[in-house]
Amino acid sequence: MLHAITLLNNLDLNVDNYTIRIRIVRLWTRADFNNARKVYCYDMIVMDSEVIVHRLMF
Repeated sequence: MLHAITLLNNLDLNVDNYTIRIRIVRLWTRADFNNARKVYCYDMIVMDSEVIVHRLMF
């Protein structure tokens, strides 16, 4: 089954089922405040085919 690819500019926060194609430009982690060896979150700078750059945090 082939899904349509959604550009980052067209994402809707009320919908959680998308197919996206992105390039990760930069990726880094942040340490947990209580345990420096544990990852608190991942930060990413990403871009899509329209070269729109977004910062994502997971």
